[in-house]
Amino acid sequence: MSTVKYLICTLLICVTSVSAKTMDEATLSTWITYYYKNPEPELVSSAIQSLQSTGYFNNDSSAAPMSTFLGTIFSNNKNKIKEWAAIFKPYNDKEKLILIYALWYSNTDISNKQLKSLKNSDIHAELIEKLLASPPKGVETMQITGPAVLDMLWGAFQATGDTKYIDRIITVLPYVNVKGDTARLLTGGAAQWSLTSNAVQHDIVYDHCNMVLDKQPDEIKQELTEILESAKKQRANKRITSSSTRPFIRRFASLHSV
Repeated sequence: MSTVKYLICTLLICVTSVSAKTMDEATLSTWITYYYKNPEPELVSSAIQSLQSTGYFNNDSSAAPMSTFLGTIFSNNKNKIKEWAAIFKPYNDKEKLILIYALWYSNTDISNKQLKSLKNSDIHAELIEKLLASPPKGVETMQITGPAVLDMLWGAFQATGDTKYIDRIITVLPYVNVKGDTARLLTGGAAQWSLTSNAVQHDIVYDHCNMVLDKQPDEIKQELTEILESAKKQRANKRITSSSTRPFIRRFASLHSV
């Protein structure tokens, strides 16, 4: 095969690998929301392109949930990281931040190699250097300083279905009663809202909150009881509130306005 033909074939392969069919918003939302129930990493390429086409990656609140959602999937599918990273190549600088944080959070040899290659040609080189010097800890160990960290916890939950992320969110429910600290008050409100919404939508969230209810200190037990009572009514009436059925790409952004 001539060099020209070889290059053409290689180009066609590359184009094909990053031209997956995009999903409609409903399909995309369901795929992300319930990924943990039926992991389909073969649809990640399509999901990335669909999210980019909606403008979601340009949303200021998108980096938080996507860093843990995609990062967790990356770490569980190391052989696909290079392929998925290539999809971001034509994206703008803000959109590439999603990839940078997802690669950092996945923390594999392959993802770190990808980060190093980006550092050599990306305007985010300084950020990448800082991230490489500070390997991530599990998001469940992070101090919850605002709704963005809650977004990260829910992103990790939706990628795995692991209840440890729910447990961490429950710990900040007392913040709803804090006086004189707006940041904590907003964080507590976001935790309250998101737990209610997800307890309606996800059986595992509702069941787990019920299971751990009696183990909670009084200040948490009271708030969690109210959350479960509200969720129970909505579930019994087979009514899902507009907030809980909002597509994933809008739902996370709204946490920041609670």
